[in-house]
Amino acid sequence: MNYRNILNSITKKEFAQVYFLMGDEPYFIDSITKTAIDTIIPDEHKTLNQAIFYGRDSDVNIILNELKQFPFGFQKRLIIIREAQHLKNIEYLENYFEKPQPSSILIVCYKNKKLDKRKKIYKILESSHVIFNSQKIYDNKIADWIKKYLETKNIVIEPKACNTIIEYIGNDLSKISNEINKICSDSSVKKITNDLINDQIGISKEFNLFELQKSLGKKDKNKALIIMNYFAANPNKNPSVLILSSIFNYYNKLLLIKQIKDKSTLAKKIGVNTYFLNDYIQASKKYEFKELLNIINLICEYDLRTKGINNNKISQSDLLKELITKILYCNNILIQNKEQTY
Repeated sequence: MNYRNILNSITKKEFAQVYFLMGDEPYFIDSITKTAIDTIIPDEHKTLNQAIFYGRDSDVNIILNELKQFPFGFQKRLIIIREAQHLKNIEYLENYFEKPQPSSILIVCYKNKKLDKRKKIYKILESSHVIFNSQKIYDNKIADWIKKYLETKNIVIEPKACNTIIEYIGNDLSKISNEINKICSDSSVKKITNDLINDQIGISKEFNLFELQKSLGKKDKNKALIIMNYFAANPNKNPSVLILSSIFNYYNKLLLIKQIKDKSTLAKKIGVNTYFLNDYIQASKKYEFKELLNIINLICEYDLRTKGINNNKISQSDLLKELITKILYCNNILIQNKEQTY
């Protein structure tokens, strides 16, 4: 059963007796658990009919005893095991999985790990209960996920706004959904624009990662350095790890454009919205292939230096400005090095 089907069945009050939620993406596990908490037991009956355990601090025998209790004043009980990957002797639940208490619903949150499919516990769950593998979404699929998430709320989003969210938040679905939900709390919002995202996240309209990429793509030295000076003056809003990740991904895409011969599926292969594809193509024409390779090596070098490796007490902001300067003059440096070899 997939994520959407599980949510729909819970919402319709078509409950399974055991939900075993495992895998690398915590967002889907948390979302299913929250839906179950909001749906299965009414608030007035939660005190006597709902219990939450944490694997690291819990005894499996106490959990088993709780599961065998009968509901009080309601027809169901909900038992949740959070951080179940830390629960000792989780295999003791096998007998319960084979013969669960009909009035109890158990949700097991087994994050960042997976059960071994060869083991008995997995085979029991697979044959009789709901077992869900929560998988990470590839970076080039995040934009599609955002659009589909908003479709469930009958809201559309501008491509540029979507790109800004990804640049500043990354692939953390929980953080992305939290920011989106803040905007959607205003019932008058039917379309999310880039200005709306900038206001929500607190991004300058002139000095941001998107504008930095544009200036680098055009080799606009003045604009790029002005933006970097702004970043240096506002380090809390523009951490070095975010800037380095952004420009690394940007130049990696330009390098891929040079390598991919079939341009018909280029947007999909480099993981960008077709709305921005021409900007990337035009930027790639500004750089030689060897120049891009050198820039990526530079970014990796300065990433290490911002982490204290081979860094002679230079501040992170100064390192980043130095990096941007070298990127913008990379082709000149290559030409000089070439001339020196003759």
